[in-house]
Amino acid sequence: VLLAFLSLYIYTKKKRTSRNWGDVGDSLRYAVVTRALKAQSSRDLHAKNWRPKLLTVVSTDDNSNYRQLEILALSAQLQRGGNGGPITVVSVIHRNHGGMDSYETCEIVSNAKEELQRKVGEYGIKGYAEVAATTG
Repeated sequence: VLLAFLSLYIYTKKKRTSRNWGDVGDSLRYAVVTRALKAQSSRDLHAKNWRPKLLTVVSTDDNSNYRQLEILALSAQLQRGGNGGPITVVSVIHRNHGGMDSYETCEIVSNAKEELQRKVGEYGIKGYAEVAATTG
């Protein structure tokens, strides 16, 4: 029995199998946010706690370069002038070639999202940036 245990121990040490068991902190944050959202949805929101939420759509050209960024300046002014609610800035990239799950499309979306987050920071917007790709 001791020999079997020792050989099993040595085998697992040589294999060095590693598993990603997740992070306790991630599950705790998920549980806290889920509980807070459920509690918030069941309560009536008082008028003094209301914050305007703004969705800003930024257009792109055929090369995924952002156009008409003046809309970001307007969004930043609205955020400063109002109660400072969160702003979500989105952009949709139209792809006529290549699959939606191709490496090239994923790389373009990733680079475009980084650029959009940089632009959001430049304009002083407190919010989120998202980029999606579509065919058509």
